Amino acid sequence: FTQKSDEWTPPTGSFLGDMTDEVECYGAGSRIVEFVSGGPKNYAYKVFSPSANKYSVVCKVKGISLNYKNSVVVNFETIKDAVLNNAPETYVETDRRIARTCTYDVISKPERKRYRVEYTKRRRLDVGYD
Repeated sequence: FTQKSDEWTPPTGSFLGDMTDEVECYGAGSRIVEFVSGGPKNYAYKVFSPSANKYSVVCKVKGISLNYKNSVVVNFETIKDAVLNNAPETYVETDRRIARTCTYDVISKPERKRYRVEYTKRRRLDVGYD
């Protein structure tokens, strides 16, 4: 968020329940320039860092490990497309997911997860914030 110089700034911290500064690690003056959310615990944002003069993208999706292979399928642009254009659901496939059997043996097995935008308790408005 942003605030004027004379407005109250909420305290930040590193403990449970404290607010944190997500862009602090990108350097002084860094700011989020674009944000998109596909539902709870499903978001991505672009950060501009003036000290490095570059854009960085952060993508977080609950239940999907965003390694290189998965980030080709689920990334900032695909989440944005899914939210703005009601894109169809996509699937993320993992070749070797570590799992336990009912007898506590550790095995690796293939896994297929569905990614989709989830807005069951909210509504989306067609309003721009430029």
